[in-house]
Amino acid sequence: MTVTEELLPEQQIESEEQIEKKAKLISFILIFNLSYFFFFRPLNLNDDLLKAFYYVLLAGMIFYSRNYIFGSYRDRFSYVIRTMSLFTFISVFCATLFWKQGFLDTFISTIPNFSFLFYFYLAKSQPKMNEVERFIWVFVAIYLVCFYVGLAVSPFRLFKGYGELDKEIDTSRGISRIRLTLIGAGPLYLAYFLSISKIKYAFNKKWVVVCVVLFVTIVLHLGRQAIIFSFILGLLYFLDNLSLMKRLLVVFGFVAAFWVLLIVSPVISALIEKSETEYSGQKEGDENPRIGAYRFYFTEVSPNVITDLLGNGRYSLGKSKYGDFIDKYGRSQGYVAADVGYASIFLYFGFVGLFLFFKLLISTLRTRVPNEFAYAKYYIFFLFLGNIAGSTLLGTVPVLCVALYVINISRELVYK
Repeated sequence: MTVTEELLPEQQIESEEQIEKKAKLISFILIFNLSYFFFFRPLNLNDDLLKAFYYVLLAGMIFYSRNYIFGSYRDRFSYVIRTMSLFTFISVFCATLFWKQGFLDTFISTIPNFSFLFYFYLAKSQPKMNEVERFIWVFVAIYLVCFYVGLAVSPFRLFKGYGELDKEIDTSRGISRIRLTLIGAGPLYLAYFLSISKIKYAFNKKWVVVCVVLFVTIVLHLGRQAIIFSFILGLLYFLDNLSLMKRLLVVFGFVAAFWVLLIVSPVISALIEKSETEYSGQKEGDENPRIGAYRFYFTEVSPNVITDLLGNGRYSLGKSKYGDFIDKYGRSQGYVAADVGYASIFLYFGFVGLFLFFKLLISTLRTRVPNEFAYAKYYIFFLFLGNIAGSTLLGTVPVLCVALYVINISRELVYK
């Protein structure tokens, strides 16, 4: 037996220990990224304490990944993410120079957007595909527990979510609307597309049950655009690479299931009724609030061409004339930036920010990946569609990074 063969078991044990440590560290950082800024906000936990802890954690993550962030590392998405982070930092100076908002106040408000650098942490740590999927299922399990417990105890609140605490829980859509997170709901939608992939390429009856549970949960979030986009994109993903007869059968089954849901579910009926009421109001001359918000943020906020190009930076309510302007002329009229994702990107990061996000989309769509990993591409496309009337891109940054990482490492399989 050679020396190499004698050392192999020890090396294998050491390698397994390193992988286990790496997996624990990655899962810890992922869970925190998601659990505070993009997951939920427990009612009785102090926001400032959680933010401070997050800032320290983010700084540690950047320090760990510094050679990848500031070095010569290159892959499919690294250039776009570096450039986005650079212009995010530049936007802080725009708020200071043109709105006289304190640099520190702006920087603190902007910090969550630097979560894009989490992509470089993944690139350096290099978790395997099965580890990434395990993380996704853990996160969605936590989310489902929080969501259904919150739904069960409503109207009593367990989480601050992203709604106003002084507002009652919305019941105009058939049931209580539990708003733990932004419309993207982070891992929920990524897991939904992943479950479709499992049905297609690793069939087991349990995946059908998982997929149904996830889609029902999406419906219970009561977001009309999210329901429509997830249904259509999920159907398209499922139909991909099927024969014509199978496609017809699947479409018939999906349509039949949707009509049954429409008949028996008060939720769907309430959402349709709400849509009809809004449409009637617009016919009578009422402006759609999202159209008004797009008009406001694109045409009435930026003070000059430079801020049109580079953005105004993040506003800080109550701490500058920038925040006061948004509060007085925007939020008071119901023009919430989180409701109009592309307008908010323009507001914060200008036309450059919009260009970089769409460059990211084009790079994603042009990347060839094995069919079983295409769920990540469908998820990202869902985010870009949902961002029309939501804030799915800025609201789910760590999960977006996970999807980009899946695409980047799976594309290597195409060229092997």
